[in-house]
Amino acid sequence: MDLDADGPEAPLLVYCEQTALGGGWTRMMSAKYPHFFNDGTWQNFNADAPASENYSILGKRNLFKVGASYTYRYDVGNAMTWKDGPILFKVAWKQDHDPFTATTNGADYTYIAGDKPTTCGGFNGLHNKYNSPSYATEVDQGDGIGCWWMQVVPRDDWKKFGYPPGYLHGFLGGGNLDPKHETQWEVLYIRE
Repeated sequence: MDLDADGPEAPLLVYCEQTALGGGWTRMMSAKYPHFFNDGTWQNFNADAPASENYSILGKRNLFKVGASYTYRYDVGNAMTWKDGPILFKVAWKQDHDPFTATTNGADYTYIAGDKPTTCGGFNGLHNKYNSPSYATEVDQGDGIGCWWMQVVPRDDWKKFGYPPGYLHGFLGGGNLDPKHETQWEVLYIRE
């Protein structure tokens, strides 16, 4: 894929998914427990191997932005891998800020399709209000620190928080430590 047409970016081999929630999705990140990203890897990891279990080209996310809008899809699963395992939950949405550098009150969020997360009074996009132990969370400007949820792009400081094995999702409500919220893999897609 040539992400910037005649611009300076070299063409990049990517994984595209064309069926779920309308199709047209490019995989930006995936993680299989117990993989964790760090400040040096979360935006570029296995970028030349788009079928890898642990992968990121999040440093290219702005090339998919349309105006101010990013269109994302987040999938989680608790068996096998993102390629062959069943998807436990998935949701697609649009938001008008970069979830890795900005936080809003969620007014710029538009639900598209899929399973609506039920965390912290309802999902309204991803934000960077807390950047530990993940690079983006569900937590917006109106949520308190006790309302942390959605471990999207898991950080390597995860274990020091004492959470159970697996990544946390927020599709069922309830507390962070409830085992029903654990998943073994996650994928973040983007659509132009």
